[in-house]
Amino acid sequence: MNVYLQVNTSGEDAKSGLPPLDSSSTSGELLDLALHVIKECEGLKLLGIMTIGSWDASHDTSKPNPDFSSLTTTREHLKRLLKEKGVEIGDLELSMGMSADFAQAIKEGSSSVRVGTKIFGERPKKN
Repeated sequence: MNVYLQVNTSGEDAKSGLPPLDSSSTSGELLDLALHVIKECEGLKLLGIMTIGSWDASHDTSKPNPDFSSLTTTREHLKRLLKEKGVEIGDLELSMGMSADFAQAIKEGSSSVRVGTKIFGERPKKN
């Protein structure tokens, strides 16, 4: 089964995911989880990483989305760290963008988008 690891690029408490990596990263939860999936989970294939960006960034299409930029950077650092650990992963997909910002996500390099609202409509509000 193909899997994506979720990265909380916006740093919002309401969002799930592991912290992004940066150029100074030499370790981290994302690296640890990626190594676990690759080495210990025979039925899983690490396909890529994903994010659900902030509402504000997703609705301002006048400039690059900082959450998408963060995920793109995180992918490169994750690949570097995996290589340093002796793991050649090849390319990792980026899953970023939802119904409101999928076009911008594609422009910024997303290889997978989630567009449920565009297809199924708004979800009922939780009480």
